[in-house]
Formats: sequence, C-alpha cells, structure tokens
Amino acid sequence: MYELSDQFEIDRKTVSRTLRRHNTPMRRTGLRPDQVDEATQLYEDGWSTAQIAERMNTNHRTVQRRLSEHGVTMRGTHEPSRS
Repeated sequence: MYELSDQFEIDRKTVSRTLRRHNTPMRRTGLRPDQVDEATQLYEDGWSTAQIAERMNTNHRTVQRRLSEHGVTMRGTHEPSRS
C-alpha cells in the first residue's frame, strides 16, 4: 500500500479503501518471529524503529508495536539513538 501510495501520490488510506472495495486480497507486512528477534537486537544496539523498518521492508509503527509486545522498553521520541 505504501508503494502504491507513493507511486500514485495518494494517501495510503485511499489505496486501502480502493483495494477493499474491489475485494483485492491484502497481505500484512508484519514481522516473523526471527525478524522480531533481529529487530530487538538492532533496537538495543541503537537503531531507530524507522531504520529497522526500512531494513525489514515494513512500517516503523509495525516495528514499534511488535517490540512493545515483546517487552522492549521504547526510547522516547526525543532520546537520541545510539547509532
């Protein structure tokens, strides 16, 4: 959805609504368990959630949510990353 949004210069929600309206199957771009482990290590090494998301081809909110679900304490938005 993000790629289509960028390509057609429209909001991601518009892409989502259009795909749903046409009954297009959508996949989630979540993280596999092994990716969550890797993301945890990268985050603890100082990577930002945006950097991790780019590496794993997903959204930074997905990374934040999965890290939080796995007990990782998130840094504040104004805390510098350690990288």
